[in-house]
Amino acid sequence: MEIQINTSPYSLLVINASGGLIRLICPFRVVLKEPNAGKTTLKILIVDAVHSSKEHLLVYIIQKQPYPYSLFIILL
Repeated sequence: MEIQINTSPYSLLVINASGGLIRLICPFRVVLKEPNAGKTTLKILIVDAVHSSKEHLLVYIIQKQPYPYSLFIILL
């Protein structure tokens, strides 16, 4: 079964802290869950698009490169 209902490569449906469903529109901000060792500052990155990998996993497109969504925390 395809999950294409109400989806777009330029938005993402997420559940907020109060349990409501919201749509984030690209670009949106994220930060790495575990920054590189030795770095004391967190770098905020911008997600330009959201895609599905060949394995049907969610990836964020950041500066034209795909990254697994699980590496990041969304900043609301």
